[in-house]
Amino acid sequence: MTEMGYYTPHIPAASRGPVRKALKKAETLLTSNNAMDRCAGALTLLQLRDELGWFAEPVDVEYVPDYLEIVQTPMDFSTIKRKLSTGAYGDDPHAFAADVRRVYTNAIKYNWSPEHECHVAARQGLEEFERVLEVILGNSR
Repeated sequence: MTEMGYYTPHIPAASRGPVRKALKKAETLLTSNNAMDRCAGALTLLQLRDELGWFAEPVDVEYVPDYLEIVQTPMDFSTIKRKLSTGAYGDDPHAFAADVRRVYTNAIKYNWSPEHECHVAARQGLEEFERVLEVILGNSR
């Protein structure tokens, strides 16, 4: 757990420095007065938690050809990061939250078995995000 009480990923020795730096930056952003900065901090925490990279990039439909038959609106962390950096969310943390939830709900929908690794990771990530969302919306500090 971090100083703020959020999940801290297992950090291999070789990457401790960069991961700790990213974690510190995320925690700093989560204390910002700007809601969209807090969104950026939350996204960094979620990316650090995604140790297997399930949610990092768009699903490659060449390797998963039925994905778009099941998931109508794909979403991933790299797309969210791009939307944050280009201002596509404006000042609306709720739009950001909808996309983060979509990442996880898409994974749960496609990997429907509750025992599937990705399904489990998505449920856990969604639970963590809902806790962090309280900070983003200023309901907790």
